[in-house]
Amino acid sequence: MTHSESFGVGDVVCLNSGSPPMTIISITDDRYLVLAYADMNGVILRESLPPDAVALTEMRWAISSIDAEVDIDLEDDDEEDF
Repeated sequence: MTHSESFGVGDVVCLNSGSPPMTIISITDDRYLVLAYADMNGVILRESLPPDAVALTEMRWAISSIDAEVDIDLEDDDEEDF
């Protein structure tokens, strides 16, 4: 079985050299994988890569994790309440 036969639409992959997770949205007639992924600003991008450049992953990256809620106390603890 070749790499391209082991991938399917909807699979999540990463570059062999490391990358954010990318979803396979289609496979071309010449067996290239068409991938969709989000950049750090949440913009959806598309790329076509040969199947030997990627590997299946269990990693998921939600856009909401980029904007993770951070609890910051903006009140000055030294001020007295009135």
